Amino acid sequence: MTLNPADYGQAPPAEGWFPDPTSPGHERRWDGTSWTNETRESAKSQLVEPTALASPDQLNAAILSAEAYSELVDLAPPTSPASVPLLSVATAPKRDRKTRRLVGGLSLLLVFAGVIAVIVGVYGLVGVLALQTTAAILLAVAGAVVFFAGILVGAIRTRR
Repeated sequence: MTLNPADYGQAPPAEGWFPDPTSPGHERRWDGTSWTNETRESAKSQLVEPTALASPDQLNAAILSAEAYSELVDLAPPTSPASVPLLSVATAPKRDRKTRRLVGGLSLLLVFAGVIAVIVGVYGLVGVLALQTTAAILLAVAGAVVFFAGILVGAIRTRR
């Protein structure tokens, strides 16, 4: 039984050569709908070792130059710790917390006043406090405005 990507609800890949799991070092051709019987050696199996490309003299020269470099590094005088500058750690500037607390307190006060004004306005609309209807409506609207202003100030404060 041959499994195809369509069996799993996937779109099949474009046709081409893919690694053959049954034969390492080989590729099998996919014709866009199913696997064919065509196989070939993969390009990786045809790679040549780098040592086969270089002559023995080139290899020895490379080894000698690497050894010479490592000896030069070993012979270099160590640097004293005082000659290496210390890293300066950059810190974020401290923010003034007094203004943040003042704005936070003001926003809390505005929200509290807005809530009270809304409650009093609603009671006035119902007639519990026997306020005139116009005054109650104005008080309710003013309370709502103050309430939302307090929330806005608090939101702006938290973004900084």
